[in-house]
Formats: sequence, structure tokens, C-alpha cells
Amino acid sequence: MAKTVQILGRSYLPGQGFNLSGSPKQGKAMIWGQINVSSYPTGGESIVPNDLGLTTIDHAEFFPFAAAALGVTPTAYTAGNAPGVNYRKSANLLEVFSDATTEQTSTNALSISFFAVGDSARDVESLS
Repeated sequence: MAKTVQILGRSYLPGQGFNLSGSPKQGKAMIWGQINVSSYPTGGESIVPNDLGLTTIDHAEFFPFAAAALGVTPTAYTAGNAPGVNYRKSANLLEVFSDATTEQTSTNALSISFFAVGDSARDVESLS
């Protein structure tokens, strides 16, 4: 269970943002990139905000790059029965599903693209 996170881009959001409590907060950023998992552990891969270059994740989307990486045939997918990735924020776990309800149990390596928005780890408020 080894992962590497490659940040491909970062864009700071101009203007005032808010933290999860609704208080004004500067230093919001959009970050996108790729997570490579050498062997997916049943139960989920740990992903903390700092892995994505953030101190807090406000919103994140994760997408498996290729259905073949999940060990199933793409033609077997039907509407509502597609592979996907779920991020359980409360547990900081990235869970990969081979269909709508079945968690991936294979140890196959896979790549996941991500897009996340939150408080930047490079924010001046975070560095003090």
C-alpha cells in the first residue's frame, strides 16, 4: 500500500473565501493532480489534506483514470453501475468501487485524478 501524489496544478482563488465554520478566510486554492496507488488496500487508501497540498479540504472530486485499472471490463458497466472513487472526509479515506456498490478488493495498481478546493498549505496564514 504505497501511494504517490503528483500535484499538476495550483490556482489561488482571488478574493475572500470562508472556512467550514463560515468565518472569512484568505488563502483558498484549487489543486489538481494524480494519485498513483501501487496496491489498493481493502478498506481504503489514506489521503490527508496535506497529501493534496491543503490544510483543509472544502471539496474534492476523484476519478479513476481507466476502468481496466480496477480489474473489470469497461463494457460491463451500465448506467448507475459504474466504477468510482469515494472520499470519506471524516476518516480521510479514499475508497475505490468496481461498480456502484462493490468496493475494490484487488491489489492492482491504479491511478486516480483529483480536483480539490480548500485552504492552501502554502497560505501565509497557515505558515505562521
